[in-house]
Amino acid sequence: MVQRRQFCPLPSTYAAMRIDPVAMVQRLRDPYALAAAEKMQPQTYLVFISEASGLPGLYGTAYFYYTVDILGTVPPPREEVECFEPDMCIPIFPNDTHPTGRKPIHTRPSPFAFRDCFHWPSTKMMIRVRPREGGWNVDDGYVLPGASLMRMGAYWEEDAARAKAGRQARSGGEAVLEVEDAFETESSAMNHGVEEGSDSSSSMADLPSSSHEPTQSASQKSLPLNDPLGDMFSPQLADDPELLPIVDLWYDLENHLKQEDIPYPNDIFKERDEIIK
Repeated sequence: MVQRRQFCPLPSTYAAMRIDPVAMVQRLRDPYALAAAEKMQPQTYLVFISEASGLPGLYGTAYFYYTVDILGTVPPPREEVECFEPDMCIPIFPNDTHPTGRKPIHTRPSPFAFRDCFHWPSTKMMIRVRPREGGWNVDDGYVLPGASLMRMGAYWEEDAARAKAGRQARSGGEAVLEVEDAFETESSAMNHGVEEGSDSSSSMADLPSSSHEPTQSASQKSLPLNDPLGDMFSPQLADDPELLPIVDLWYDLENHLKQEDIPYPNDIFKERDEIIK
């Protein structure tokens, strides 16, 4: 069977992801920083590629740039400042354990590789991905098709409205801090040409087989976001792209993760901050 390959990862695909601390500090040429990075043992996280932001070679970059959502195996914690509640999450089928009975979204193929997985609203991270010889094998991946993207968008819009209402109630009806960007990536997919039944994993990146920042708690700080489906030829990068995590991404989830080993989403922000501090 001929493998279908992409020269870069595409949005709406799930992946296993691990930060490479050594690659991040090599540019410093600091033996102490390098020694500390070599001692780190970064975990492998389950992520959803939500936005594409840049290609290697553009503006002197050597990486693909993306924003990913870090997924969890439990509902998210309550966040008092933003008025996020634990039920502001989206289950991925076969998970049917949402606190209020919210119907799960379905991947392709379905069921998803792991049970008990949730999208959280406030775990976005901009990353750098190194080009890989041979690209990424499409047949290894789990993709979120158009119908599920639309359902996810509707859920996030509902949650954003509830969070805003909660902040307004707390402030006595006065103007409140807007934090809807925490939901924006997925909810705006409906406004970027994603239609019911559409295929979000376009073949535009196939290879021949030969070859506005969300407000978050301190532990969940994300870096600036971009257009959800991505304009890879006009990247909007962070003020200092060198601080963005350099990561490895894999589509074949089961070969890099086990259900019981999926980390708590907030841990990755601690890893990132430990490297760049």
